[in-house]
Amino acid sequence: MEFSIQSVKKVMRNESLLIIAAVLALISFFFSSGDVNYSEHINVEVIILLFCLMACVAGLNETGAFQTLFSKLTSKTVSVRNLSLILIFVCFFSSMVITNDVALITFVPLTMLLLNCISSKRVVFLIVMETAAANLGSMVTPMGNPHNIFLYSYYGMSLEAFISAILPFAILGFIMILAAVFMLKDYKIDISTMYADSHPDKIKMVKYLILFAIAVLAVVNVINYLVCLLIVLIVLLFTDRSAFKKIDYSLLLTFLFFFIFSANIGSVDQINQYIVQTIEGREVATSIILSQAISNVPTAVMLAPFTNNGIGLLIGTNLGGLGTPIASLASLISYRLYTAQRNDEKIDYLKTFFIVNVSFLVILIIFAAIIL
Repeated sequence: MEFSIQSVKKVMRNESLLIIAAVLALISFFFSSGDVNYSEHINVEVIILLFCLMACVAGLNETGAFQTLFSKLTSKTVSVRNLSLILIFVCFFSSMVITNDVALITFVPLTMLLLNCISSKRVVFLIVMETAAANLGSMVTPMGNPHNIFLYSYYGMSLEAFISAILPFAILGFIMILAAVFMLKDYKIDISTMYADSHPDKIKMVKYLILFAIAVLAVVNVINYLVCLLIVLIVLLFTDRSAFKKIDYSLLLTFLFFFIFSANIGSVDQINQYIVQTIEGREVATSIILSQAISNVPTAVMLAPFTNNGIGLLIGTNLGGLGTPIASLASLISYRLYTAQRNDEKIDYLKTFFIVNVSFLVILIIFAAIIL
């Protein structure tokens, strides 16, 4: 019994967003008008694209390619400031391609190795900055965030419109990261013994790079998403079935439940009109605020059916990924990875997290108010 109770607690802790989404979807059935056509509201394309991207990135991560890149970039670094910049910007730029979640799952544990040669406070700052960098960098591309893929597909955005809307905020984020790192004291360190030789599986790496390229082409509508799914399924079924175990199915189910919730709530005219009137002209502010409580992924899915301002939601949900640890699932990942090894430093981590994230968010909100 003790084991089962602990198991339930673990599931509730790790899959809290999925559970909330499922409960909301279930409750929403009691408010539904009863004539909802779910095929019109459940965005199958987004779920399939996420599935393909997650499978490709999981397989690529298994090849050791990212770890090899990480070690090559940092093996000759002797300045703690230069090392910090490299680690942070690896997260910033890689998140544009492999998503912010995967970037942090990959590079935060590697960064933790620095605990032996860098003070604990500096490592806390470093991981918090990596988290902010992953959230800021991932906003630049449709595949950088699950909600970016959703909004890009839902509103039929062009790649040019997407990037031009979000790039100014990413550039400002890049500058803020640079400024924050250069404010810290620099000193020399020796990390020459940190890394063992790694030998990535080159054949497997090429295979997944090709699959990932196909998935990206599907995201930008060069290849049909069903063709992409068929290719990915065939390759994985015949060459690497273990990749299916690495996919975050809970995220896919979370999307599904929020699609159902939005469809049911939107079918009630009074609720629909109220939500539309509430967020009309306030898409950026509403999505930033709501993201702080339920994270930016469900915020995007919940609000999209009630507004035609996709750019406003795109900006708001990406900026809304900063702020509280809940605002972005990637932030929770970093927090769990760090506190799993340094549980006694939870308070220090959260203090640093809030100082950095709230400061960045306030600056970006002011910038948004000026340019929008």
